[in-house]
Amino acid sequence: MTMTVLRQDWVYWSDWESESIHRANKFTGSNHSIMVRSAFSPMDLHIIHPYKQPKGENYCHPNNGRCSHLCLPSPFITPRSARYSCVCPNGMDLGPDQRTCYTNAEDLLPEKLPTGR
Repeated sequence: MTMTVLRQDWVYWSDWESESIHRANKFTGSNHSIMVRSAFSPMDLHIIHPYKQPKGENYCHPNNGRCSHLCLPSPFITPRSARYSCVCPNGMDLGPDQRTCYTNAEDLLPEKLPTGR
């Protein structure tokens, strides 16, 4: 078991035996609940509070940055820096348009690519 995160009135911990993530009131221990069951080998927890998020425009919203799967914001380095990047889940590749994910290389043949982009 590891107890790693305190947030406001809650303490969160992972239980390695039951492969679950729990929460309870950090002052009284009351209101215990299991937040996640069947979490394969939960070793660590991180809670990202909204106060720790930088302010700014979300270039992935709306329309997911026109990415087919995942849109990741990029850090602002210069005014000409990319605002976001499209990325693909494991087992997929990013196509030549840098927005569309494909499951195998055959899908990248010119005759199979979508038109009108």
